Amino acid sequence: MWRAFLVALILFLPAQLTCGQALDPPTPIFPSDGKPPAETNGAELLQAVCPGEVEVGEKIGCGKHCPSFTIFGDFGMSDGWSLTRVTRGHLLSPTSNDAVLSMEGCEPQSQNFGGTILLTRGAQEWTMEWYRSGIETSQCHKVPLQNSREILVCVGRWVAPTGHSGTDLYVEDLLSPVGSLMASDGSPFSGQPITPFHAAKTSRTRPSRSR
Repeated sequence: MWRAFLVALILFLPAQLTCGQALDPPTPIFPSDGKPPAETNGAELLQAVCPGEVEVGEKIGCGKHCPSFTIFGDFGMSDGWSLTRVTRGHLLSPTSNDAVLSMEGCEPQSQNFGGTILLTRGAQEWTMEWYRSGIETSQCHKVPLQNSREILVCVGRWVAPTGHSGTDLYVEDLLSPVGSLMASDGSPFSGQPITPFHAAKTSRTRPSRSR
């Protein structure tokens, strides 16, 4: 089912995608299932990541300092780490209650300036499964597999240090996430833009980190 969805998008993309523009949010080409943090109890969800440190203002984040599991956190830097979108679904199993938190900040350009947190809901509370730098999930659509577990089909924009830019369509399976856009490892249908829209870009791999 999800491959048919991708084929339909590929046929529709040529008239929608543009290159050589600034790093702005990509023009929606399919319904995004991600919601703003204020509409999805974003502050409550972040309590599972940084309990007692959540700050709510113009943005929702975990305080001024980058968490230790981010790249900038390794150096004690402050970079305004904040929650941008939340996508809820059955991402670990057909019956799991999961939340994908798209985070911005505390990561370099080679890791798409951010990463993703995966939470799952237990009997009484949310728990953090993992954080991955370079996983971009701010504009994604859920697609059910045959067993009803869901994966994400996402669109995002990248800008290389040379100034070249592009918009990519890619798949993220949260059971085995891989980097996309600037953090792509080149795996087909998993963090790699779909031909013929693949443009040359640099990438950087980094061992996954979990809390």
